[in-house]
Amino acid sequence: MISFHDLVVRYPRSPRAAVDGISFDAKRGQVTAVVGPNGSGKSTLVRAVVGRVAPQAGEIRIDDAPAAALDRRAIARSVAVVAQHEDAGAIDVEQRGKLGQHALGEALHRLEVV
Repeated sequence: MISFHDLVVRYPRSPRAAVDGISFDAKRGQVTAVVGPNGSGKSTLVRAVVGRVAPQAGEIRIDDAPAAALDRRAIARSVAVVAQHEDAGAIDVEQRGKLGQHALGEALHRLEVV
């Protein structure tokens, strides 16, 4: 399970938070969709999960462990993201999920939107 607890993410030089006080659980075995208009924080939420941006407040937990304490390999073993736009070729959702479970290095940097 991925848990978000009062998560706040603010980019440098931004007057307002990109993500402000988000809390929810994405339960194992279920599909969780993050939807919203442009600029609502969807990509920022994913970037926070994979460690590309650090929260200013709150916490993300992956399988009850603080995400900030996990390395990229541990995150990749627990988190799969299906991006809105993907150049992985003609593969189905199940195959994309399997790719996400073993993604390493640069693959994590390309994650955008769930």
